[in-house]
Formats: sequence, structure tokens, C-alpha cells
Amino acid sequence: MKEIIKAVFPIDIPSKDAKNATKILFWIIAFAITMVLPNVAIKLNWFDSNLLIMMSVIFHGITGIGVVLAYKRFLKELDELERKIQFDALVVALGTALVSTSVYAILKTTGLVGSVNLSIIIMLISVTYAVSLIIGRVRYR
Repeated sequence: MKEIIKAVFPIDIPSKDAKNATKILFWIIAFAITMVLPNVAIKLNWFDSNLLIMMSVIFHGITGIGVVLAYKRFLKELDELERKIQFDALVVALGTALVSTSVYAILKTTGLVGSVNLSIIIMLISVTYAVSLIIGRVRYR
């Protein structure tokens, strides 16, 4: 159990990695906010024009690019072992995304399943990535 807790809350990481991880966290929180706020605003009719909707969508896209660039910088500056752990987790998450969406597409075409909210797929990818990170950190440390 101690190994899992250490994997979830790594306290022995270099300060540079902690600083980069904090930057990623900032970008991810901003990304989540820019996704949730427009959805709430649209449902509550806060936007009175399509221009405002498009501006919020563009801002969300720009924020997403910020997440990707911050994560790229984070990966680039990691030590070799942590980079491998991150890479392995990304491979599993990407594989899960490809397999689950392609299986879903086939099942949807056949009519065996109905529509699925995109947020469920995003959640599946996120959970897969997080679990893979924990497994990798326990395995290699």
C-alpha cells in the first residue's frame, strides 16, 4: 500500500519536475474551466450570439494547445526513468482511446448501442492514463 501512495503522491521528485508539474496542473484546470463554463453558459442562455460561443470555443482550443505544450516541456525535462513511465502510460491511454472508440463506432453502426457522451470517453482515457502511471511508478521504483 505504501508503494501505491508513493506512486500517487511522489514526494521525491526534483524541484524542476515539481515546478513543471504545477504548470501542467494550472493548464489542465484552465482547460477544464474553459470546457465547463461555455457549456453552462449555453444551457443557461448567457450567450446571446454565436460570436460569443465561437470565441469561447476558440479560447478553449488555445487553452488545450497550452496544455499540450506544457506537457511536452514537462516530458522533455524529465529524467529517463520518469519519462519511460510517462511514455508507457501514454501508450496505454492512447491504445485504450483507439480501441474503445473503434469498438464503439462498430457497435453504434450495427445499432447495438446508443449514443455515448464524449465526456465518458475522455474520462476513460484519463483514468487509464492515471492508473497506468501508478502501475509504472510502483513497478519501476
